[in-house]
Parts: sequence; C-alpha cells; structure tokens
Amino acid sequence: MNEQNFNGFLEKAKEISSFIMEEASKNSKFIIVTHFDADGLASGGIICKALIRLKAFFHLKVVEQLTEEILSKISKINGDVTIFSEIGSGYLNLIKNFFKGKKIAVIDHHQIESSSEIDFPHLNPHEYGFDGGKDISGSGVTYFIAKILDEKNIDLAPLAIVGALGDVQDKNPQRALKGLNEKIVKEAEEAGFLKSSVDLIIHGKETKPIHKALAYSANPFLPGLTGEEDKCVALLSSIGIPLKRNDKWTKLSDLSMEEKQKLLTKIIEYLSSHGFSGNIALNLIGVNYEILTENKESPLRDAREYAFMLNACGRLGKAGLGIALCLGDRGNALNKAQQLISEYKQLLAKHINWIIQSPD
Repeated sequence: MNEQNFNGFLEKAKEISSFIMEEASKNSKFIIVTHFDADGLASGGIICKALIRLKAFFHLKVVEQLTEEILSKISKINGDVTIFSEIGSGYLNLIKNFFKGKKIAVIDHHQIESSSEIDFPHLNPHEYGFDGGKDISGSGVTYFIAKILDEKNIDLAPLAIVGALGDVQDKNPQRALKGLNEKIVKEAEEAGFLKSSVDLIIHGKETKPIHKALAYSANPFLPGLTGEEDKCVALLSSIGIPLKRNDKWTKLSDLSMEEKQKLLTKIIEYLSSHGFSGNIALNLIGVNYEILTENKESPLRDAREYAFMLNACGRLGKAGLGIALCLGDRGNALNKAQQLISEYKQLLAKHINWIIQSPD
C-alpha cells in the first residue's frame, strides 16, 4: 500500500471530520443522505452513530439514486449541513447545482463524475490511487472519518467490514478483504472486535440447522441444492451427517474438520454429476469475519450474514430496519429483520433457479 497516498486520503478525512466537529459544536442540524444497499446502510449507520456520540441533531434520508427530483426535495429539507454518505461522487455537478451556498460534504467510493469542479469537501479513494471497487467501500471511507472524530468510534470498524462484504469486495484469493479494507480488519482484530479465520463460508453456520443453511446458500449459489431443502437432507444423509445430535439440530459449526471436508467433497461431486463446475463449491472456503461483540447465536455474528441482512432490508424497502440494526437495536429490529431474511432468501433462490432453468 502506498503510504503517501494513504496519508493524503487521511488528510482529507481529517478536513471533513473537522468540518463535522465544528458544525456539531454549533448545534447544527445534519441531513444525512445515504444509499439503500448494504454498504450504504452500514455507512449511514457509522455516520449517524458518530453524530449521536457528538450529541448532534440529524435527519437521515435513504435513497436508491440521486435524481434531480430527489436532490430538489433534499435541498428543501430544513437543516444546516447535508452529508452524502456512500453516494454522490457520480452526481457532483447536480449536487453543486441544487446546493449552491449550502454547507455540504460528499463521502463516497464510486467512480467520480468527470469534468466536475466543486467547492465543497469530497472524500473518495479513487483520488488517492485506491480502487473503490475492491480496496475500500463507502462505509470504510466513512469509518476513517468517524475514527478521526473520536478514537472510540473504532468499535464501528466491524460495520465497515460488513459494508465491504455487502459490496462484494472479497473478490481476492480465499475471499479475503485486501487494501484499506484489510487495514480496517486489522484494527478491528487488534481492538478485540473481530476475528478472521479460514473456514466454510455458508450463511447460518452458527445459527441454522445444517440442511437449512445449505438450502439457503446464495453466494455461492449451489445449483440443485440452493432452495431445495429435501435434496440437502439427502446429501447429508449420504455422507452420514445426522440432522440431529443429542436432540439438537446439527449446525455447520458443530462439524469436525473431517466432516467439513467430506461435505465439501460431496457437494463438488454433486455439482459435477449435474453438469456444473465443481469449482463453484471452492467458493465455499475462505476467510470468515466473525464479529465478537455480537451474540454467538445471532446471525449478525457472521459479517457476511449481517451484510446479507442489510441488503435484504434495503432491497425490500425496509431501510429503516437496516439502520436500526447498524445503530445497535438487537430486539425488535433484529426479530423483524430475521423474518424478512427468510422471505428474501426464498425470493432469491426462486429467481436464480428460474434463470438456470431458462437457457434463453
């Protein structure tokens, strides 16, 4: 990593955090505009949590995209400062037009709109030689600002990891996060908030019966198994893995290393025998990111599962639920999100199966 570039990136982050701190000290009201995907919700959660700790007033708006109509509406909301979080770099000229003479800042990681001259603070990794598609996500950019605002915001590092995974930035060997994302992972591990280890990557490995966890596998999608619980039961039975042990459902986390290897071999054989590449199953092995501050039985303990849950909230029009999770609601919001997730997974499985079965 280029340290000089990183220092330049941090300098701009300091500039924006000073701007936020100064406005908070004046009791300014912040309008936060964030994107509706997992990374956007994580980014919005980080900035809102940082503002709560500053005892600042804020109003949050979650959007799918920035159109003239949406920007016009946002510009009319009563507030002193508008912060665009994980969205905005592709709309700089539009933002400039609608927010003339207003205090604003843009924190993003998407490609920057070319030929835009702006007069407001704008932090984007692309300007410092980092790739916003794989080195750092929007929530990661926001995290660096939050940490400069207050060192105790380091506890928001796991949320930045969730955002990066939600943005599918784990396209590296063993599905590991690299670049500035890896820097955040190390900070979170050193502070005792996160643990990374190589294992099977399947949603629900700590929380769901093994046959259900396999049937709900969406990334990677396992043709013939995803969405097909009975076939997952048959596959487990064929290698002698019982559905229950001591009257308790068997979870993936209960399996020995030998059983995990058997399971992986069987999945590869199954896919090959159905005309699919066994290599799909190799995506089931990689770096897991475990959030140690979450309950061991919670789906939020697995950072990928947390990201999936935020994505479901955003895509199914329940962005407020996702933000509540990011801000720490582990009661009502978590219960509702868990109901939402099963609906979302069934929807995804049906959709992908339909695509596979429709060659045209």
